[in-house]
Amino acid sequence: MSDELTNSRKAAAKIARTAEALTGALKQLESAVKHIDDRPFAITSTVADVRKALKPILPTAADLSELPAYLNQLEEQGKIATERGRARLAAELHDELTQRGLALQGRLPTPTVGPMTLEFLFGNKPAVKIYYGPKITLLHTVPLDPKTIADAVLRDMQSLNGDTMDDLAFLTELHTAWKVALIRLNLSPGERAPIRAVHEALASGRQPPQAWEPLGRGVVEYGAVRFSHDLTRLRTRSAAFGELALTVATREQTKKSADHLWVDGTHYAFISFR
Repeated sequence: MSDELTNSRKAAAKIARTAEALTGALKQLESAVKHIDDRPFAITSTVADVRKALKPILPTAADLSELPAYLNQLEEQGKIATERGRARLAAELHDELTQRGLALQGRLPTPTVGPMTLEFLFGNKPAVKIYYGPKITLLHTVPLDPKTIADAVLRDMQSLNGDTMDDLAFLTELHTAWKVALIRLNLSPGERAPIRAVHEALASGRQPPQAWEPLGRGVVEYGAVRFSHDLTRLRTRSAAFGELALTVATREQTKKSADHLWVDGTHYAFISFR
């Protein structure tokens, strides 16, 4: 198989060396044709020059005549090898994730692990993009290595899940953030507040006093992905102060990330308690 490619490469190199002379001769012939009436005697000599330059190319070009068919054969073999490689990669990744207590769902190139979507990129620079949700937020891009992928997904899952969810504590915190957002936006008590504004108020409420100092020490990270995941983890939406209500975003609102938040398969625009 490699002999065919080697021979074709050598033939192509030989053609490249002689093609320059042929190009020059063709330019001279092109000029002679344009001025055939003014310089009629130039045609014969320039045609001869082209034939001379073409002579060493034709036999070499014949050596490449079987290359297209051979390339088709290689392409088919490549497709088979790719599918075999994908199956092997999926099996190895499944095993690595299982060892970590995680389950791979779906098929390549976009399987899922819990709330994560893995986008496999094949080609000259193979890699895997790890998203939260169905390509909602890109978390990482990692090499196409089953162990590396599984380790990255496990770290993200551990970071998202954190401690055991205390539904009442989170609802209380969320209720306070909702009221703060209403005040900040000069909205009436009981109205719906934009979900992103509630997230901002909740994140602000989690900061220690030193976070507001000039040096900003001890800032507590609480991004949109974590907020979305915490809303997903809630097992109950009711408390003594009311029931959490999430308003589904309109199509127009989903066009801007600042106007909605993806939570467990649905895009929401507002939060309220009733």
